[in-house]
Amino acid sequence: MLIFAAVFLIIAGILALLIYCKRDALRVSISIIECAGRFIQENFEVLFVPLVFLMITLIFFAGWLTVGVYLGGTGTIDQSS
Repeated sequence: MLIFAAVFLIIAGILALLIYCKRDALRVSISIIECAGRFIQENFEVLFVPLVFLMITLIFFAGWLTVGVYLGGTGTIDQSS
């Protein structure tokens, strides 16, 4: 049990040292995350862009599949007269 506690304290000390040494980089990362949060809060409709593109893509592939099934079933595009 004492070994586990020693390993835990060593790892915690290393992580604390890394955080202390990299605090400026962490501060920049946190600032970027906060800025992105404010942007999304002010422009909520941005979150719907992937959904719109997904719908457009699904419609495109549905049309492509429909045309493919039609051409596979009939073997031609020509209209019979």
